[in-house]
Amino acid sequence: MPPVEWMTALEERVSRLEERVAALEGRPTPPTAPRTYTVRPGDTLWAIGQRLGVDWRRLYEANRDTIGPDPDVIRPGQVLVVP
Repeated sequence: MPPVEWMTALEERVSRLEERVAALEGRPTPPTAPRTYTVRPGDTLWAIGQRLGVDWRRLYEANRDTIGPDPDVIRPGQVLVVP
């Protein structure tokens, strides 16, 4: 994984962990804007999910309207919501 992708994935995981800790401690968490990911050439839902720590099926369900009926067909430039 290239360094930029590695850092992005790490930052996203840290952010999710911080939200979980705040919830467990009973602290309110500010609403966050939905995370998005722009599909690049060669991407698959599985690879994107692995990179971002999200199951590919959750990615597909969250983006079914964008992706269409076949989860194996995603196109570069599509912007996916990361659940």
